[in-house]
This record gives sequence, structure tokens and C-alpha cells, in this order.
Amino acid sequence: RRRRRRRPRALLPSTSSGHNPKLLGAVVANAALAANYAAALSVLPLQCARIAGAGPLEIGSLFSIVGALGVVGGPVSGYVSDTYCRAKVVAPGLGLCA
Repeated sequence: RRRRRRRPRALLPSTSSGHNPKLLGAVVANAALAANYAAALSVLPLQCARIAGAGPLEIGSLFSIVGALGVVGGPVSGYVSDTYCRAKVVAPGLGLCA
């Protein structure tokens, strides 16, 4: 008697067409964020050099400080968000960005 091969289970549930619209939306949003980040990384150093007269050391320092703040601020904001209501943390942050 031959054994039938089992199909691997999907990681996320899919619709009848085989596509998961929530997953597709997340992928599109992530691609948009990556494109925005890539555009900022390519334009920002040129603008710093042109407008502020910054050299390679100043531009590198700026990116290093931003990266270090992200490394420290990410876990801290995650802890605060988990400890307090997430909406109470996100709303002031969105207000600062507006």
C-alpha cells in the first residue's frame, strides 16, 4: 500500500483563491516603508552636504546617532507600550509627528 504525501500546512490561513488579503496588505505596507527608507537614506546625505555644508564625518555621525537612538528607543518604547495602554503611547507619538 502506497502512502500518500501530505501537503505542507500553510503558515497563515488563506482564502478560497489561495491568497491572504491581510498578508498581502502587510507586504505592500512593508515594501512602501522600505522604499521610503531607501529614498531618505539616499537623499538626506546629499541635502546635508548641499544645504548645511556637512562633510562625510558629520553625515556619518548624524546617521550613527540616529541608529543608536533607534537601538535604545525601540525596546524602551516597546516596554512602555506593553506596560501602559498602547493607544496612550501611540497617540502622543503621532501628535509629535504631525
